[in-house]
Amino acid sequence: MKIPSLNTNHPHVGLLAIQIFLPHCHSLKEKRKIIKSVIEKVRSRFNVSIAEIEYHDKWQRCTLGVVIIANNSGRVEKSLDEVFKFIDDRLLGSGEIISKEITFL
Repeated sequence: MKIPSLNTNHPHVGLLAIQIFLPHCHSLKEKRKIIKSVIEKVRSRFNVSIAEIEYHDKWQRCTLGVVIIANNSGRVEKSLDEVFKFIDDRLLGSGEIISKEITFL
């Protein structure tokens, strides 16, 4: 027996993948220091999940994945844009964004 739902809205999930180039890093330790700082600042400012998802063993490359869930797609898109701008500002001088991809699930 199917129980009728009281709420017809369904959650919206957004994934932001950001590839980063860190030209001034010469070791994994330098890279991790920069990326860890960015991740901690994003977590403290936004209600999102964030992690390094690719290029764990490359000194000058990184892909960050950011995921958010909300009750409407507009909020998801706005939040991911704000996170992207925040990360871009934090990388000023230490790295540059190679690519940005937003996927809605």
